[in-house]
Amino acid sequence: MTQSINRTVPIFPCRSLEEVMTFYEAIGFRVTYLQTAPYGYLALKHDIAEISFYRRKKYDHTNQMYQVQVYIFVDNVEAVYEEFITNFKSAYGKLYRTGLPRISQLNITKEDRRFTLADPAGSVITIAQPLENNKTEELQHQQYASDPNERLYYLAYALAYSKLEYRTAYKALQRLLKNEEDLSKKLRAKALIMKVDLEVLNEDYQAARDTLKQIETIKLHQQIYKNLAEEMERLAEVKIQLEKL
Repeated sequence: MTQSINRTVPIFPCRSLEEVMTFYEAIGFRVTYLQTAPYGYLALKHDIAEISFYRRKKYDHTNQMYQVQVYIFVDNVEAVYEEFITNFKSAYGKLYRTGLPRISQLNITKEDRRFTLADPAGSVITIAQPLENNKTEELQHQQYASDPNERLYYLAYALAYSKLEYRTAYKALQRLLKNEEDLSKKLRAKALIMKVDLEVLNEDYQAARDTLKQIETIKLHQQIYKNLAEEMERLAEVKIQLEKL
């Protein structure tokens, strides 16, 4: 009896097969097929997935109608992330979070833990691991927050790190921070850390430096800092990026 095989292989457009091949080989994929004529086609494989590309000479990734994205679900997203960023840094000298190619920070949403990568052709791949049923206290709070300020914060978080809508998320944060006197120190710190991160992602570096000064004026109890591990990691990364500019 023949066993059926169910699999999906996304096929992305690109202008240069060589450019995307160089990138994916650098982060750990291997080439399984390459054709240059009569049309360009490239197939790549990694333990987590197979992807393919076809050459389209007039392809423009900045055109909204051509933008493509795919989700890949894995069992151990942290291991995949560490592999990719290590290989990326080895190939490109440092980790880029803006421009092309780039790899985002590892983020957590109410559905999964994820990161995204964008290749030189502008294709975006989200690699995610679904969360277990025992969600963290922070995620449960996120889902059932009764404070409208907290709900607005989590909306901005979802827009930024789940939907990658950085500018829309930034506008939501601006609304939130208009009433800073109504925010707890913890929520204000979280909002400002996300704000400075988005300013770096949007390449507004002067605004990021100004926001960083605001963050440094906030004094929190040590226990609160422990509960902001993800945010503090994000902040440390932002500081490193700004120091290199």
